Amino acid sequence: MGGRWVHSHLSGLFRRSEDGTLTPVPMGRPRGPREGNLTWNTEAWVRAMFEVGYTGFVNYEACTPLYLPSGRLIPLEQVHENVKNARDYVLALFEKYDTARKGSNNVKGHG
Repeated sequence: MGGRWVHSHLSGLFRRSEDGTLTPVPMGRPRGPREGNLTWNTEAWVRAMFEVGYTGFVNYEACTPLYLPSGRLIPLEQVHENVKNARDYVLALFEKYDTARKGSNNVKGHG
């Protein structure tokens, strides 16, 4: 795909531990043999971006409704936290694989 790749997005949930470490949360299915064990290899995706010289846009998709045990939708504040966790997880991977900027602090998206 190389030079034709102009936009990419990710989805999923990322949990922040007490020490600040972020890890992907497996996405289960309501039924079926793969229930609870589906995860995207986000690190391979980011590594591929740098391998092919990707310079396009990346966005996070928060379109799947998430519910509390009560059956109500999660509060908007939790959606914001999910987006922040995804951003921080991917930015850490960008910093890991972006050898051109390694050691610098000019990666956009902080804040």
